[in-house]
Amino acid sequence: MHRKWTKWLNWVSDSDKADLLKHRRNVLFSRFALSGLAVIICHLALDTWLGLWLSAGFDLVICCVIFASYLLNRRGYHTCGKLLLLITSNFLLLVYCSLVPKSNGIYLFYFPLMAVSALSFHPSQKTLTYGLSGLSMLSVFSLLVTDFDLFGSRNLPSQQEELSFFVNMMSSMFMLILCVDFMSRTNSASEASLNRLAKEIQHKNEYLEKTNVELDRFLYSTSHDLRAPISSIRGLIMIAQREAEEVSIKKYLDMMHDRTLKLDSFIHDIMNYSRNARTELTLEPVEIKSVIDEITESLKFFEGSERIRITNYLVEPKWVGVDKARLRIVLNNLISNAVKYHDAGKENQWIDIKTKTSQNQMIISVSDNGIGIDEAYQEKIFEMFFRATDKSKGSGLGLYIVAEVVKRMGGKLRVHSVPEIGSEFIVYLPVEPSNEPKNVTADTGVENLV
Repeated sequence: MHRKWTKWLNWVSDSDKADLLKHRRNVLFSRFALSGLAVIICHLALDTWLGLWLSAGFDLVICCVIFASYLLNRRGYHTCGKLLLLITSNFLLLVYCSLVPKSNGIYLFYFPLMAVSALSFHPSQKTLTYGLSGLSMLSVFSLLVTDFDLFGSRNLPSQQEELSFFVNMMSSMFMLILCVDFMSRTNSASEASLNRLAKEIQHKNEYLEKTNVELDRFLYSTSHDLRAPISSIRGLIMIAQREAEEVSIKKYLDMMHDRTLKLDSFIHDIMNYSRNARTELTLEPVEIKSVIDEITESLKFFEGSERIRITNYLVEPKWVGVDKARLRIVLNNLISNAVKYHDAGKENQWIDIKTKTSQNQMIISVSDNGIGIDEAYQEKIFEMFFRATDKSKGSGLGLYIVAEVVKRMGGKLRVHSVPEIGSEFIVYLPVEPSNEPKNVTADTGVENLV
């Protein structure tokens, strides 16, 4: 029998665990129970002081019922606790109101009781809400029909009746005010929640619209840029097949090699874009200098790179906690761009890479004395597929990917550039302090000549 009772209680409890609104109503019921307990204890003290032992007895019984309901609600048996309090209170009030004169005003407690019945249950539990509210209304109607003499009557002195009516009226008004206050706060919280959700939906819609526009541009541009070198290679192969001279064939092979390099670079940009969008940040100890050395070493075969002096200035600490793959993407794109867009007409061509870390932030500066960027284009160079000139050798994705990666890492990106003077890209990245791994020995050099 005990197991069946526990199983039923658990079922009742589980039915109330559906959402946050139910939880708020359960918390509200606990507050009502505590407030009602405080009110009934005051009534118990007053009735005892006045010598109204019948009223004091009813007060004591109601105190026990409220406390038991409160404990059930706190232990998770929410519906069971509410039913115990509301059904028992309706019955006790019906008996109590019948035994004392109606001028006592005890029937006034039916009104906050109906309000509690309406507020304590979730909208999905309409049957309980209407049933318990109807029970209170039926009880009041029964008392009115029988002139408050359903179970007999007990006369009280008029002075005590007036005092009891005043106390009961104030107590019931207090409980009603609590109900109204809860409804007001709930409406305010609901409005705030709706406004917050509306802003989130608006933000997500704007993000989706931006993503859709970029996706459309991405698909159009990638399909065009992928087909162009392939078509060019096919044409060169057809020409080479018709040519007999070895010199001409070598020329066409060199052109095919150049087209495949561009195609490979473009596919690499697409992979970086995809990797940044779908992978989470992974922090690991990274030696900044070694990453820059690897990148500059890979760029030494770029056209004209042999005339460029690349200097790597590193401020301690050498090791930081950062996403190495994303850091490599940022540095590779910025340094390779500085090499690609060097000014071949200048005698001394240079690229300076400076990194320093302070207060959990790493600042990376890549500056050069290349061809520079016109001021009118400096705000657009981070857009997808934007090319500042028809002579651009890139895919138009490089700086866009840099901006997206830096944003994903929680950083900021700035550019300062003057045409024919040079450019400087500054990256601000949040990092974590990191010690050098024991099994790694770092280089101490500060300069690389490419």
